[in-house]
Amino acid sequence: MVKLRSDYKAPSCVVEEAFLNIDIHENHTVVTTRLALRRVDDAPFMLNGRDLDLQALRLDGVDLAKDKWPLTDGGLLLQDLPPEATVETVSICHPESNTALEGLYLSGGMYCTQCEPEG
Repeated sequence: MVKLRSDYKAPSCVVEEAFLNIDIHENHTVVTTRLALRRVDDAPFMLNGRDLDLQALRLDGVDLAKDKWPLTDGGLLLQDLPPEATVETVSICHPESNTALEGLYLSGGMYCTQCEPEG
């Protein structure tokens, strides 16, 4: 998919604080992310992700039921957030089988990341 600068839209939320915990196991990795968000407009906020198995989603410390997870083909689409919110996700990924060289992957026995902004 081609991304053009003219397609760029400013994010609907500012990330005021981010916490990331990466728990590496032999055949999978558990990633816990906690983001303190401040809304700047009413548009939905998208958390992009590929090849992740979402295990938990919390909004302001409250677990959301799995049938309420707003997953789309592009990622996690968060709508109607309060003016300030904390979003926490727990996901499983597989860097040992990630050959796309994107996100977290294992190369020559070393864990690497390739995370770039889009647009």
